[in-house]
Amino acid sequence: MKKNFSQKGFTLVELLIAMTIFVSFVGILIGSYASIIRGQREADEYRIMYSESRKIFETIVQELRDGMVDYKKYNANDTGNVIGGLDTLYVVSKDASMQSSIVYDKNDGVVSIKKGKFGQDSTFEEFNLNLSDLVKVIDFKFYVSPSVDPYDDENVYKDKNQLHPKVTVYGKFVREFGNGKEYSMELQTTVSSRIYNQVY
Repeated sequence: MKKNFSQKGFTLVELLIAMTIFVSFVGILIGSYASIIRGQREADEYRIMYSESRKIFETIVQELRDGMVDYKKYNANDTGNVIGGLDTLYVVSKDASMQSSIVYDKNDGVVSIKKGKFGQDSTFEEFNLNLSDLVKVIDFKFYVSPSVDPYDDENVYKDKNQLHPKVTVYGKFVREFGNGKEYSMELQTTVSSRIYNQVY
């Protein structure tokens, strides 16, 4: 009796080619998935850095909206229009009962607010604005315009000083992500004073 063998099936070469294509396809899928996960992780870390940076800015903006620049703390003169590059900004409350200073400490990379009652015997409370040690402040500056108090009697009639007081706040923040890379972000905002009369 003669046996008839069927020629159906794959040869070894066909099987190896199919497996090579399958492994290549799976490798591409895994690489794409890993890339998406890595991108998502970086986006989350960047979002955290942005959130912490914005929180610092929002607190400072609220402080400026609740008060006014304390021009008496600066040796301002009539020569320029901007007091620039300040590490410390002095603010007085609307009723001049409270004073505060917003301070950037270069050594620690920290921004803080010191608040206390107006007067020489004040006890100041200090509030650290950095939410965590993960985000560092590597540069922080204040720019005050005009450079002299526009509401001071001696400046009222000087045309070049008749500008609405405003403060520009600039900050640069860095965060080291989980992958070892360090990313930075720069933020800037300008706040106009809502005070139309200095009371101190």
